[in-house]
Amino acid sequence: MTLAHDTDRIESDRLVFRRIEQADFEFFARIHADPIVARYLGNGKARSIQETHELLERYFETYKSLELGPLAVLRKSDGALIGRCGLSDMALEVNTASGELPRVWYQRSQVPSDTNVIFEQELGYTFDRNY
Repeated sequence: MTLAHDTDRIESDRLVFRRIEQADFEFFARIHADPIVARYLGNGKARSIQETHELLERYFETYKSLELGPLAVLRKSDGALIGRCGLSDMALEVNTASGELPRVWYQRSQVPSDTNVIFEQELGYTFDRNY
């Protein structure tokens, strides 16, 4: 496998990875509404159009503020958008009580001010079930 990249895209022999764009909204709204795809996302429930819109806006914000975020995955042979993958910012609660699971936030602004957290990156992916 050869891997070429510049500031706008990464390419392998078969795939192209680039930042998600507004024009990708319909694709992501469709796959996020698919219950078979959604069962592996977040709370396991299909996302509404509004929830997908808010998610993409968060991606755009993290591109600006952290230079981090999921990338659109396109099939190189025909340019078909098939999914997304990449790193997301994650705040992980530390010092939880014994036996309790730590809480996680994907937006720094949502972390309660009295909560001790560490910031990590999480690798995530979502693909159209046809691929």
